[in-house]
Amino acid sequence: MQITQAYLDRIKAYDMGQLGFHAFLHVSETALAQAKAADDARAQGAKGDLLGIPIAIKDIYDTKDMPTTGGSKALEGWRPESDAFQVNKLRETGAVIIW
Repeated sequence: MQITQAYLDRIKAYDMGQLGFHAFLHVSETALAQAKAADDARAQGAKGDLLGIPIAIKDIYDTKDMPTTGGSKALEGWRPESDAFQVNKLRETGAVIIW
């Protein structure tokens, strides 16, 4: 969970702070919960190459728990009903989707 918090802190400082890079259109509201679940799974013996690793994905991949706009104002606020195949595979390996 600490590595996910470090990523979120860095995004807040550089992306949303005075530097205002605006590289992230949205940041997951469940990232820390995902990271805690991964830490709990690891504590119970689960293993995985990406278990608990924060991953940022492009806004062109559907994510069921976050808006996906493809960079288009026409899709602003749209939330897909399911994850894209690639996102689903990342979640299956235990990756923490921060965006």
